[in-house]
Amino acid sequence: MGDGLRDRGFKRLTRLEDALSLFLERVKTIRGTESLPVEAADGRVLSSGYRAPRSSPHYDRSAMDGYAVEAADTVGASPATPVRIPMERVEAVHTGSSVPPGRDAVVKIEDAEERGEHLLVDTAVPVGKNVGAAGEDVEEGSVLFEAGHRLRPSDLSLMRALGTGEVTLVERPLVSVVPTGEELVPPGEEPGRGEMVESNGLMMGLSVERWGGEPRYDRVLSDEPGRLGAALDGALRAGSDLVLFSGGSSVGRRDNLVEVLRGRGEVVVHGIALQPGKPTALCFVDDTPVIALPGYPAATAVALEAVVRPTLEKLAGFCGRRCSAWGVLSRKVHSSVGRRTYARVRLEDGEALPLRTTGAGVLSSVARADGYVVVDEDLEGIGAGEEVEVLLI
Repeated sequence: MGDGLRDRGFKRLTRLEDALSLFLERVKTIRGTESLPVEAADGRVLSSGYRAPRSSPHYDRSAMDGYAVEAADTVGASPATPVRIPMERVEAVHTGSSVPPGRDAVVKIEDAEERGEHLLVDTAVPVGKNVGAAGEDVEEGSVLFEAGHRLRPSDLSLMRALGTGEVTLVERPLVSVVPTGEELVPPGEEPGRGEMVESNGLMMGLSVERWGGEPRYDRVLSDEPGRLGAALDGALRAGSDLVLFSGGSSVGRRDNLVEVLRGRGEVVVHGIALQPGKPTALCFVDDTPVIALPGYPAATAVALEAVVRPTLEKLAGFCGRRCSAWGVLSRKVHSSVGRRTYARVRLEDGEALPLRTTGAGVLSSVARADGYVVVDEDLEGIGAGEEVEVLLI
């Protein structure tokens, strides 16, 4: 389990790459598929490669309003010496219309003039000029998207243009979301002193949905082991592909969750060299992956990005890469050697403005951020003026 990085309260911490490697190698991609209309498939993952069922365009089309001609008839044309082409040898066309057989170029409407039974052309055009050849955009049978591709609006528009009505997709992973904590009250209740309205469940569930999963919400639970075990049983009976707990994953007196999971299955990793997000635990119960996330909301947000997102992508068979942007750090980002630090930053006019690297409970720093600058475990930070990649939230 990692390289034995030590931390108070944990015997050792596991580097993030090592933790993900140990965990994800046992997470199985969902084999079930479903077919949906293209208009309902945005953000979903293809279960198999997609080949173009026909060419686009499937005919030679005009790229301009003008006249379809034989290019050889325009040789020598100029404004000073226009050529005269009999009207029976030309055909008026508009943008997107079919270029008739025997015509191999289009003269723009502004470069020609109808004069009785002739067309006067003052610009010579080569073969193929202003013509979009059949298959210019897409050739029939070509592979446009591989299995594991997450579909975007432009992809689905292209599929529809090619005559596709339905696509076959990987089923959405069912993810149970279980928030825990004695101090939490359900949304809608007024919290007393020492109490907080539960909000991690909403962040977890909406993140799951955004990343292609189907959230199944459980009610707020206490930290009592019996109730934690009952919630786990309910998630497994529901057929969950992944179970997410928040809270109770650390090593305090009231943190019972990891011991409950240890008694029911295998704890692969407990304690990741992640800042914030150290108390995260990665487990399996009856071959179902279970992730215990920290209770502090900013730590939950980082652990969702660093651990839950790649787990969902493995379950769904997604094989792309996530979106990022680049910016120049406005000031130094500090980090602790031995921890993978997710610094929250805002992007503004090409600059990356750090918000926080610490403060696991400061959720507003995530809400104000455009993304994360990830600082490697071996670095003490990244200096001001450095160009950095920002993983967009």
